[in-house]
Amino acid sequence: MITISSAKSKLEHADGMNHLIVQFGPIGDVTAARIGIVLPQGISRSSNLSRFYENDKGEIVIYRPDRADEFIITIYTDEPISCGSKPIVAALIYTDKQGNEQRIEYVYRMEVALEEQMDDVLIDKEVVAKVRELRLAQRNDGERDALTDDYAAAKPIPIAPGPYSDLEKKYRIEG
Repeated sequence: MITISSAKSKLEHADGMNHLIVQFGPIGDVTAARIGIVLPQGISRSSNLSRFYENDKGEIVIYRPDRADEFIITIYTDEPISCGSKPIVAALIYTDKQGNEQRIEYVYRMEVALEEQMDDVLIDKEVVAKVRELRLAQRNDGERDALTDDYAAAKPIPIAPGPYSDLEKKYRIEG
């Protein structure tokens, strides 16, 4: 019902970043469907990149539980964390026809490694292509993407030659 794929097979233990695609199949005739992502301590995530609504608990709300769909999130480490296999849990929560809340969990193991151990990292080209496609679509929709935008060259400010101010005279270093 839920699967997770990552762009890289490993996450760097310090200042690492990776993209996850969370795919889910049709759930059926249910209400209040949402997916919560539970990350190990030291790993954080961005809001989903796929424009799914996230409630105040950070759960991704599924408005069409009768069809399969997917969303993409970015996970990252700010501070160094311990290396090894870390669980990332995607919890599907919904209310069935009888009004009972149901919870189904899928556990994905992410290998956290030192920078020196990242040489043998495997790249999932399908995940990378989907992330690029999503970024391109967002860019075409007029959104600014700070990670991939091409910045225009800064306009040079001409400095007119003239007399130096007192501070310029005091602190100027002639080269």
